[in-house]
Amino acid sequence: MKRILTLVVLLAVPRVSSAAVIHVLPDGSGDAPTIAAALVIAASPDTISLGPGTFYEHDLVWKDGVALISDTGNPATTFIDAQDLGRCIDLTNTNAQRTIRGITFMNGTTTGVGGLVKGDNSRYGFETCVFRDGSANQGGAVGTTLGFFPGYSPFYSDCLFENNTATSGGAFCGQGHYASPR
Repeated sequence: MKRILTLVVLLAVPRVSSAAVIHVLPDGSGDAPTIAAALVIAASPDTISLGPGTFYEHDLVWKDGVALISDTGNPATTFIDAQDLGRCIDLTNTNAQRTIRGITFMNGTTTGVGGLVKGDNSRYGFETCVFRDGSANQGGAVGTTLGFFPGYSPFYSDCLFENNTATSGGAFCGQGHYASPR
């Protein structure tokens, strides 16, 4: 009886899992058919890896601790196109510092903040990304409300902001990145 009890206890202990890489291709033939479908199965500290091509998706609500990268690392080969149907991605409350690398975000729009990307109370980093043709009242490309905690702000490395529009006017509306204190 003692051996059976020990076996049952060992089976009940959760296993430590390693990070998964979920590969998504524009033709739907990857591990998940879309970025949105990959987000359903992703968990921290997984990575969603995008193959070359254009992903026609919008209003993707990101999960905490999940990274997003392109296979090539080159934003000239991998695009998320919101087709002016909303913003590309919402990173709000993603508090585990993760990287988004090698992607062009384009054709996002909202009447609020952040035409391509919104990131309230978030820590995230963009490396080698392009933000193109975004439109919002504030933050044509990226809009954030910065929290009062250290490190709760975005960082950019080797990124390009092109042809983004902030429609509310005024000196502080931010065509590229608009950051508002909480």
